[in-house]
Amino acid sequence: KERELLTFSTWTIHAHRHARKRLDLKNDLELAAQEIVGAAHSVAHTEIIRQGQVWEEDVIYRAIDMDPELFQTIYLDVLAKRKNRRVLSKALDAIDGYLDTHYRAHLKPLLDYLKKQNRVVPLSEMSDHFAFSQLHPWHLASACEWLERKGLLEKVSAPFKLTKRSLERVEEPAYLLNG
Repeated sequence: KERELLTFSTWTIHAHRHARKRLDLKNDLELAAQEIVGAAHSVAHTEIIRQGQVWEEDVIYRAIDMDPELFQTIYLDVLAKRKNRRVLSKALDAIDGYLDTHYRAHLKPLLDYLKKQNRVVPLSEMSDHFAFSQLHPWHLASACEWLERKGLLEKVSAPFKLTKRSLERVEEPAYLLNG
């Protein structure tokens, strides 16, 4: 359950991050809306898992039944209403609020791993540790960035070699759990 919550939550964070970028930096309402709908589907899976249920068909409809207010904002309004900055921003804020409420439980394996390491951990090392799951490195990076914005992680850089024989080192993101 923890692994699945982590996987879908990182998918949600990744989609949220890209939707915010599309909306705020690119002013691309259509692509922002697509990313928000993707995030809504990830939230739907997360909600079903969080409730301890198994549901394989029409996950979004089951989630709408479970939390109609949330899914009205992050899914139905995005699909049904004319795409504008207000509707999309409201959906992104609702997703961010959902993540704020549940991140300790949903990102528990990641937070526990960083706490156990008690040191700066490079992103590549984290990716290797979580390679057993469907946790993509770019989703993990998005989750770490989200946690950093919330003040829970500190982002630094760590040197690494591109290959075992490389003489040159390059920098990669690395994270340290605050407190």
